[in-house]
Amino acid sequence: MILRLLLPLAFLFWGLPAAVFAQFITRGPVVGGVTQNAARLYLQTDGLKTFELQIARDSLFTAIDQTVVDSTRANRYNTRIVDVAGLQPFTQYFYRFRFGGTTDSLRGYFYTFPETGQNVTLRVVVGSCNYYDNFPLFESIRQFRPHLFLHLGDWNYPPSSPGQGANYNLFPAKRASSFAIRYNDANMKRYVFPYGAVDFIYDDDWSQNGVQGVTWPNNYTTPKPGGGLNNHFDTQYMDSANRVGAIRAYFDYFPGYAAVDTAWGIFHRIPAGLADFFVTDVRTSSMPQNEAYFYDSTNAEQPWRFDPESLGDKHTLLGQVQRNWLLGGLNAAADRWRITASGVVFNRRYREFMDFLMSAQNLELNGIAGQQGTAGLMSASLAYNWAAYPVDHQPLLDLAQSPQGRNMLFLSGDSHSSAIDDGANAGMPEMMASG
Repeated sequence: MILRLLLPLAFLFWGLPAAVFAQFITRGPVVGGVTQNAARLYLQTDGLKTFELQIARDSLFTAIDQTVVDSTRANRYNTRIVDVAGLQPFTQYFYRFRFGGTTDSLRGYFYTFPETGQNVTLRVVVGSCNYYDNFPLFESIRQFRPHLFLHLGDWNYPPSSPGQGANYNLFPAKRASSFAIRYNDANMKRYVFPYGAVDFIYDDDWSQNGVQGVTWPNNYTTPKPGGGLNNHFDTQYMDSANRVGAIRAYFDYFPGYAAVDTAWGIFHRIPAGLADFFVTDVRTSSMPQNEAYFYDSTNAEQPWRFDPESLGDKHTLLGQVQRNWLLGGLNAAADRWRITASGVVFNRRYREFMDFLMSAQNLELNGIAGQQGTAGLMSASLAYNWAAYPVDHQPLLDLAQSPQGRNMLFLSGDSHSSAIDDGANAGMPEMMASG
């Protein structure tokens, strides 16, 4: 779906291309970290290689704007992220790599972003959860010629790949392999990488499914002696080095934007023309969802209650540092279009649905919405989203619904569905683009 909004932005749900494998480059090139005058390019080669990166404004390279001589690195598994500066704003640039005088067949182009305040149309593709072929859809993305493909997570889910596993970020070689797996996606290679810049944020594709900081939820039922089911909302813990490794891997192998505070995740801001994109990290610093479920053994009918409000600031999706960064940035950019991007859904109605399900928590379900077990477990299946973390959710709702809340939009993924809400349900206009 292509949206040409009443602002200098146009969005398309999803998008991706493939490239032909070449003699020297085995993964990539991938362009990211684009600004009005700079870009970053990732590549991996078949062994250590010295190369020339050439940048030009025409596809024939009759006049080369820049040449960067560099080499891939042994301590980065024959990868390199090349920084290019001194580019012109809102300009199409072509790139190619030369190895010992031979030009690699993998090449492409990207667009620099408009200057701050420049009123132009910015074409943006948003998507997540690309597990499937969808070649016709990705061809439509290529034809859209996006300035930016914004990937909101679950990019081929490396933990399930052979030899990786949920703890892959404990191992340097597997960290590098996780991005090689993402970059090997046929749709991304063919329909996305050669035709524009990419930005990316983790969802739970860096560890155990449902990961939240250094934990993940384990929700299940057991039979009651007299019939029916008991709900259980447990929390499993992982080695905290998984989280540290995931954050390090992101900056080592993805050509993204500068870190704001790596102790709190990989969140970052992208300014472009009249817009600011605030790309949030809702997985590496999230507190366990199940800490907000409380058990009362004296209440046989409804022994569990979901009460994140009672935990105050402790029950956070973002962490205080990221929350302050986000709210401060949104308030400071009140005269611009403010787009918040997240791996999970913002919609406030999710909380109403969760509370409704908890009111019937012992009701047994048989395949309803893909759920086996009880209404309580179905409620918990939504408890990682924004509406389940009021300390982070409510301030954004308050801002969006205040006189200063104009020109705000929320982008989300993860849900394995796509939808647009004008704010009546979500609390602010939201676009879900997922799989």
